[in-house]
Amino acid sequence: MSDAAILDCVHRALHRLLGGRAFLQPAGLLGRLADASGLDVAAVRRALGHLAARDVVAGVSGRGDPIGRVALRVPPDPEPAPLAPGAAAWIARVAGSGVDPAFASALSGLAEDVQDLAEPDQDRLLHGLIALRCAHPDGGLDDPFAVSARFLLGSSKILPGLGKRLDSAGLSAERFAGRPRYVLVAGPPSPQAVLLIENPGSFEAFCRSRRVGDVMGVCVYGYALAWAGLADATARRRLIDVRRLGDPPPFADVIERVPVYFWGDLDREGLNIFLALRAVIPGVTLSGLYAPMVEALAQSERSHPYCRLAAKTGQGPVGTNDDPMVAHLARLCAERAVDQELVPIEEIDRRAAEAYSIARP
Repeated sequence: MSDAAILDCVHRALHRLLGGRAFLQPAGLLGRLADASGLDVAAVRRALGHLAARDVVAGVSGRGDPIGRVALRVPPDPEPAPLAPGAAAWIARVAGSGVDPAFASALSGLAEDVQDLAEPDQDRLLHGLIALRCAHPDGGLDDPFAVSARFLLGSSKILPGLGKRLDSAGLSAERFAGRPRYVLVAGPPSPQAVLLIENPGSFEAFCRSRRVGDVMGVCVYGYALAWAGLADATARRRLIDVRRLGDPPPFADVIERVPVYFWGDLDREGLNIFLALRAVIPGVTLSGLYAPMVEALAQSERSHPYCRLAAKTGQGPVGTNDDPMVAHLARLCAERAVDQELVPIEEIDRRAAEAYSIARP
């Protein structure tokens, strides 16, 4: 047993003997600690001396002899929870696999994730992870879901699900190119602006408006587009435009050339979606289509509270108020909200290519 393990063992034995009491009498304590720890008296005395030097225990001399009421100044760390049998089996399996220590350490960290697998499936998973690590990066490893299904028990979810826990093994999902992302678009070949639209219903309203002739509409489906990794140019090139109407240019190209506006629900979650999109498309601003929703917000019969009936009970606060427009709208919709479907096509015709501005008295 290492010196550190002996210190920990005596520390924990003393904590158990105290049993919640403030101190123990010194008489016979070395023998009692030897029995409780399974160590000999000499080892216990040395350990107590070290613990006293570190000011972990009181009432003990520098030589480790109890000389007064013995108390713990610092309790031991909580006992680690015992490993489930499946987790222990996985760690043993990894240790016997012959992989290098760094890879073995990373794989051992997956013990809780795989503890419910039967041992034959643990074997198959381990062999799959080893084979995946050895696979050549140019061998069609372009989609973490497809890679996962090919190598890991036929499941597309294992590799993405393990995520960051495989970083140190060089097998995180980010190593792979990622599956295609589809984006629904409508508009002309040379749009004067791009309008990012939160909900598909309002995207369809845009498609029926006159502005589909000079503005490119993009349905973002809530956070979906923000989560597509658009801050990275390579991820943008992987976007696949699905044309709903017209002949718009590639979305990934046009957002670098023309103004980009966002139009979503006037509620806390809609503003958080805008902030998420702004993190990956820095030039995006709030659409002028918020103006008619602000007007409706002032009319109780055209707005609603954050209630279960309106499916808004789980909405948290707006993430940041560093943008004056966001802060302004966040204050307005703090208690009541308006959904973007309220906005008629006539307002889309009028405001789809302009930014929202705060009305001045």
